[in-house]
Amino acid sequence: MELYEAGKSFMRANGNDCQWINGYPQESLVLEDIKNHCLFVMEDGNSIYGVFSFITGNDPTYNTIDGKWINTEPYGTIHRICGDGSKKGVLND
Repeated sequence: MELYEAGKSFMRANGNDCQWINGYPQESLVLEDIKNHCLFVMEDGNSIYGVFSFITGNDPTYNTIDGKWINTEPYGTIHRICGDGSKKGVLND
């Protein structure tokens, strides 16, 4: 949860005041990601510096979109990407 707090601080310091508000992401959601085996961490030795959720299958976030899907193939989505600020390009690793 400390990583998510660092991510929120970064967003606020860089003008993003409307994302990850009202307690999001809640600890219960993170625990659900762990339970569903879709939470991944990035580590350097014994230190975790990044986290994200990779969710396969239907994502309710995209049940309604502006436009249409180009096919009906299965897909995956990445959510809740966050780093502690110690490394740049968290998803480039």
